Amino acid sequence: MEPGVTLNKLAQYLSGGSMTVLDTNGNKVGADAPLGTGYTIGLGADGKTGGVTVAVAGDLNGDGSVDTKDLTMMRQAILQIGQLTQVQLKAATPSTNGSRVDTNDLVLLRRYLLSMTNTMLD
Repeated sequence: MEPGVTLNKLAQYLSGGSMTVLDTNGNKVGADAPLGTGYTIGLGADGKTGGVTVAVAGDLNGDGSVDTKDLTMMRQAILQIGQLTQVQLKAATPSTNGSRVDTNDLVLLRRYLLSMTNTMLD
């Protein structure tokens, strides 16, 4: 998923029924709030049916934005002084879909942050 996708944008791809998005603490997310890595999308008012965990390309810390905090987490993972969860790993490696994070991923994230590319899915 690209950075900046909101619940309203996601809902455009789905039809019928209701869905709820829960943040990493289990709190409901507003319809216009950006989705973050680790959020859960579920069916029904409580969002607990058929939950799917979100991985937003480049958003390693799950705050719904891609910034230098995510770059720091990626550096720490590469240097093996920090660990990523499975969903964070998918967010860190969008082009390889969850394999080991490496310097190519770091370069892609830096290029994105410097506006040298407009996508994390290169």
